[in-house]
Amino acid sequence: MEYKVNDNELIYMIRENDEYALNIMFKKYKPIIKRVCSSYYVFAREYGVEFCDLIQEGNISLYKAYSTYNNYCNNSFYTYFIHCLNNHLHSYCRNISVKKHSPLNNSLSINLDINLDDYTKVESNYIDEEEYFVKLKNLFNFKNSIVFELRYNGFSYKEISRLLDMPISTIDGRLSKIRVKLKSIL
Repeated sequence: MEYKVNDNELIYMIRENDEYALNIMFKKYKPIIKRVCSSYYVFAREYGVEFCDLIQEGNISLYKAYSTYNNYCNNSFYTYFIHCLNNHLHSYCRNISVKKHSPLNNSLSINLDINLDDYTKVESNYIDEEEYFVKLKNLFNFKNSIVFELRYNGFSYKEISRLLDMPISTIDGRLSKIRVKLKSIL
């Protein structure tokens, strides 16, 4: 007959740094995490979240639950964990759906190293970097092309602002538009 370790024993052993008990805990609650995450995945996939990301959040929630569980209260660890898991996943889904984070989540760095080999199969097999830069620069209007060229050459927002006598917020706005256009092209 196999002895099944209860949750309180597992938590005690985990707090005593027993790695075997930790593996048992994660193995025991893995199906529960998958089941609960699958109900949140219907919402989260609309924001580009993969199922494995939700599983990872569920594992984080399990870690927090057994770290903070007080076995002297009247509820079982299972009940406490389900409550923690739902709260954590609800907060996670709420945070990914907030529009204020979308500029960070969807941004493209202006300092990206562009692999020219992937984008140079236009008319010949090779276009030198200067010619490619000129083609990119010509995609923008005059003011944005100047901002693009200065940023491409390593100038900071503050330096560009001083050189062009524009507020930093204007420079930031122009670079954001440049990033969007480059992202759509590349």
